[in-house]
Amino acid sequence: MRSPRRENTPPAPERRIDRRELLRSAARGAAAAALAVVGLVLARRHSGLSGQDCVNQSICRGCPVVGGCGLPQALSFRRVTGEGDHGG
Repeated sequence: MRSPRRENTPPAPERRIDRRELLRSAARGAAAAALAVVGLVLARRHSGLSGQDCVNQSICRGCPVVGGCGLPQALSFRRVTGEGDHGG
């Protein structure tokens, strides 16, 4: 829905976009899209939604992959015990 135009406001002049402005706009759009993709990848990586399945029947103590596991139970185990945490 358009806002009503005042009667004494002149119409906006038609704006032509030259090649340089078009390339700038395209570059800005591409940069914004790339930034959004990077943000989504990082958010997915840090949210623990990595699609992992437990390989040790949900028993973290003694598990060979607990250091790189992203499952919530393993994250809690490493936070409490410090096991498998390589400072990453």
